[in-house]
Parts: sequence; structure tokens; C-alpha cells
Amino acid sequence: MPEADEPLKAFGFGVELVTRECVSGRFRVTEICCQPFKVLHGGVSSLISEGLASMGAHIASGFQRIAGIELNINHLRAAALGEHVYAQAKPITVGRRVQVCFILFNADTYDYKCTINMQYCLLMLAIGKS
Repeated sequence: MPEADEPLKAFGFGVELVTRECVSGRFRVTEICCQPFKVLHGGVSSLISEGLASMGAHIASGFQRIAGIELNINHLRAAALGEHVYAQAKPITVGRRVQVCFILFNADTYDYKCTINMQYCLLMLAIGKS
């Protein structure tokens, strides 16, 4: 089973699938990732989206350096404290310089829904030695 990066682990996110076509995983909404109103914080959705889309874009690019250039999030319904949330990132377009990924979040109650479009730019930069 692949591992999530450190920021995702902080929220208890577990990666379940990592391929060129899909990166997915799930987590439980806990106090650490909630707003004071006991619903999932939008910043956590952003962080998880960045993590999943970055993994997928890195693989789809042939393991080149990538950087996010746009993130658009629509929180259509809230995920409440205690709910299990599933997140799935899939590429829409994989170009030579730009990739676009669609990320969908769903909760076990199906009341929560969040859709995200993420755009990545492939960085053709040499990594210097320090």
C-alpha cells in the first residue's frame, strides 16, 4: 500500500490507490481537521487535493518536477465530524507542459460533496547541487 506524504498523514489520510489514471484514499473527519462548527475545514480539502493531484501528476509526467498553478474548489455540502470521506483524483488532460486533474470528495453518508479542478505545470528546471 502506498503511503501518504507527511501533511496528509497528519490528518489520518490513508492512500489506497496510486496509478497514472487514479490516486485515491480516505480519512475520518476528526477534531483536528474541523472548523469550530464541527464540519471539515476547506483548507484540509485543499491540502488533500494538492497531495493527491501532485502524486498523480508526478507519475503521469514520467516523474518530472511539477508545480500546481491553479486550484478551484467547490464545497457543495459539508462533511460532519466523524464522517469517513473518500477522495479520488483523476487526470482530465495530460499535456507536455500542463496537466489538469479532477478531484472528487464523497462522504459515507453521500451528503458531503466537494469538487476540485487542479492545474499543474511541468517544471523543466535542472536541480542544482547545494
